[in-house]
Amino acid sequence: MTSVDNQSWVSIHGYVVKDWCEIPILLTTERVVDGSNLYNLTDVLINSLVINGGLFQDNIANRLI
Repeated sequence: MTSVDNQSWVSIHGYVVKDWCEIPILLTTERVVDGSNLYNLTDVLINSLVINGGLFQDNIANRLI
């Protein structure tokens, strides 16, 4: 999390493994408006994966490691 101008932002990124090399990919940067507790950050992460990642909420647990 980063605080800029009294606002909280979270950068959500993932890694893809290609030829045994990890390639980092920045998925999105989201503004956190309701505080930075665990439940709110989980909601921000899940919503970002559904909206920007093209995943369904039921399949997220099966795809994340």
